[in-house]
Amino acid sequence: MVKVLSHNEWMQLTEGGITSIRSNELKAVDSSLKIYGKQPTPSNLELVHKSLVRWIGSKGLICIAAFAINVTLLILSTSR
Repeated sequence: MVKVLSHNEWMQLTEGGITSIRSNELKAVDSSLKIYGKQPTPSNLELVHKSLVRWIGSKGLICIAAFAINVTLLILSTSR
């Protein structure tokens, strides 16, 4: 079984303060984690993965995005 951060845990860890504005990509991660928390299905886990990769990619961190893809694919393959 895969352990995924809850939406609340994620929001606490990524809270940037009162003047911080969440990007559309970060909001997509927020949303996908909320959906996965309500219905932890493989397709919703894949939604979390895709939104995380997009968010990381939007930061210009291509190497980290590639690493995240590999780790997530490993997790997905062992969780089915």
